Amino acid sequence: MSKVLFPLGMVCGAVIGAVAYPFIAPDTEGANTKAVVSAPSLQNTSFPINGEITLSAPLNFKDGSRYRVYTVEADRQGLLKIEQKGSLNGALSLYRGRMDSAAGLSSKEASEGKQAYVWLSEAEQTPLTLVVSGLDADAYGPFNLEAEWLEVRNGGELRPGEEVQGFINKKHNNYTITIAEEGFYSLDMRSDDIDSYLRLKGNGINLSNDDGGDGHNAKISTFLSPGSYRVAADTAGSEGIGLYDIELTSVHIDDDYVMGGEIEIGQNVRGMLIGKEALYYTLTLSEPRILDIDLRSSEFDTAVDIEGNGVSLSDDDGGQGTNSRLVTEELEAGTYRLRIYGITSSGGLDEFQLFVN
Repeated sequence: MSKVLFPLGMVCGAVIGAVAYPFIAPDTEGANTKAVVSAPSLQNTSFPINGEITLSAPLNFKDGSRYRVYTVEADRQGLLKIEQKGSLNGALSLYRGRMDSAAGLSSKEASEGKQAYVWLSEAEQTPLTLVVSGLDADAYGPFNLEAEWLEVRNGGELRPGEEVQGFINKKHNNYTITIAEEGFYSLDMRSDDIDSYLRLKGNGINLSNDDGGDGHNAKISTFLSPGSYRVAADTAGSEGIGLYDIELTSVHIDDDYVMGGEIEIGQNVRGMLIGKEALYYTLTLSEPRILDIDLRSSEFDTAVDIEGNGVSLSDDDGGQGTNSRLVTEELEAGTYRLRIYGITSSGGLDEFQLFVN
């Protein structure tokens, strides 16, 4: 990933070799200022640019806020991110076109608060107009403008063990997954910019997740058979704009985990919830008995149900803390089903211990 910051100045500069180095001149009139993003000459170089919203800045008659306007020219292809930093309580707006040209401004590009993004194709020569404005009539102060070229992939094949950076602009991105070896897999979508949302479909799988990971990150953990799957990387809200990382990883499950099926009285069961899916166990009583069912986990708020022979009982926090403990009435001989699940869970891989006495 290469970083490039654009210098801001009046329309004056010098050409040394084939590289333009603008001189910095004071913006005494609050007029448009030219900013050049020069990828060949400024690659891997940072030039933080300082500005300030003062009473001398132009006035927005709609809400009384003040603003500064800059013209940005880029000479390479890719996703350009512009970010405002500093104490100014402000926002960025980015438009295609030059404000002082006869053609005027065209579409507004993706912007969210103090960040703005634009995708530039190789053939484009259209200048950009960047507006830095206060959020209200009382917003004054200094700001810094930084620009960065980002490497993103908004579709295509997502391979196990590969982390991909993508960009969302109010519309989801589609990826494909090809699984060669069956097993448990974890699909993670992490972002500091958006409330991430995932959908996974294919081979009888139809899963979605909003906040299964940390914070507002999305996570789907499940068993996948060999075959092809479709992934939609999206936002939980309709107006999401920003960067994200998406990654598919293979998850190893210990051989001593009991992931459902028949268990016996007195057995110490170690298991793991995958995502937010419940696990089911069966228990057969050869004679009437009272059962003490103890479910513990340090990773999620446990819950247990038991059903069979006309009995239906459940418990959430009968144990210590958020652990579950269910002492039944005397149960008839026969087969019963235990359901293990979480009231709250990470949506990932959550270990638990189950004791039935």
